[in-house]
Amino acid sequence: MVSSINHFIFKTTCIFLFIVAGSGSAANLALAAALSSLLETSNYPTYKYRIRFCWWGAEELDGKTASTTTPATAKSGSNKMITLFQDWFNRNQLPWDYTNFDGRSDYGSFLAAGIGAGGLFSGADAMKIIEQVNRYAAMLVRNLSGTASIRQDICYHQSCDKTTNINKFALEKMVKATAYAIEILGQQSALDSWLYPMREIEEISKKKSTATVSV
Repeated sequence: MVSSINHFIFKTTCIFLFIVAGSGSAANLALAAALSSLLETSNYPTYKYRIRFCWWGAEELDGKTASTTTPATAKSGSNKMITLFQDWFNRNQLPWDYTNFDGRSDYGSFLAAGIGAGGLFSGADAMKIIEQVNRYAAMLVRNLSGTASIRQDICYHQSCDKTTNINKFALEKMVKATAYAIEILGQQSALDSWLYPMREIEEISKKKSTATVSV
């Protein structure tokens, strides 16, 4: 399986796209090359915002995660990213699941600074349950639905984690979903207000405050 693909980091004037896996590195290169080619054509609209494709390594070594008190601004932008990916998978009648977005080291420091982040993840060392297998089989075919009661990626952080272990079907869909998100974000005329609408941020802050008081 593909352990992880891409993470988006949103700032006012720039969209950062970075990866934390080998298959994600290949996806990042393919997306950068494709976008560069498109932007060189005369009939493709120029983005108002820069798209930066980034690579950095060893970020998992410190094991740090973001504070559980992630600022409301980061939650607002992150929720927007989740909606983009949900939209793409739903439009293409493909199954998807939520995954914990708990401030792991590859994006936690951005969340803690109030910067929205989001991305795609296709499984690691968690077990796949029978409900997931049946639901995926109903929308795909049985041989693409995985196996229940074993790790989602049996080669996660193992010596067998090689190019021969990549699920090409999953990789293709992840790359296309990422391209869709890049296009939507790049074509925004006011990315800052789209990602961080003040009303939504205030509502998130209010809910957070209420939950704290009730405890």
